[in-house]
Amino acid sequence: TTIPKFKTGRPALRFHLFIQKLSFRERLDQTRHFCLEACSRKNYRVNRIE
Repeated sequence: TTIPKFKTGRPALRFHLFIQKLSFRERLDQTRHFCLEACSRKNYRVNRIE
C-alpha cells in the first residue's frame, strides 16, 4: 500500500479519512509511516493515534 501525498488542506484530517478504508493492521503500519514522514519534514504537528 502506497502512502498518498497530501499537498493541500489538512494532511492529518485527510490521512484520517484515507486510513478508514484500510484494515486495522494496515492502519497501524500506515500511521507509523505517516508520522515518521511528518516528523521528518516537520511541516505540521501530528498527534499520536493510539
